[in-house]
Amino acid sequence: MKNMPLSTVITGLLLIAAGFSGFAAANFEPKAATALIPAGVGLLLTICGTIAFRDGARKHAMHAAAMVALLGFLAAMGRLLSLKLKGPIEWKLSTYMTLTMSVLCLALVIMCVRSFIAARRAREA
Repeated sequence: MKNMPLSTVITGLLLIAAGFSGFAAANFEPKAATALIPAGVGLLLTICGTIAFRDGARKHAMHAAAMVALLGFLAAMGRLLSLKLKGPIEWKLSTYMTLTMSVLCLALVIMCVRSFIAARRAREA
């Protein structure tokens, strides 16, 4: 689908905003630098999405974006699962940031997979 690069850039920008807002909410303390992890994932997605606007690079850039989003989702869910295994989840800022990253990354992965399937069907038709 032609709108996937835009969806990827938007998702990346949302993750960047989430990361920086989480870091700001933690009063920019150095120990809260992990709040910037979503911003790092978002930066990679924004770069992939920007590259994907070029027709010749779209396929490779979107596959890279899907991989980054999948890894972001798995990392965030792994963190949430490890918190849950330790006992009841303490809902604090870092937990909400992790949940936000997992939801945004999963949504992008689902959109990418649907787009890849549609592109393959269109090629075969």
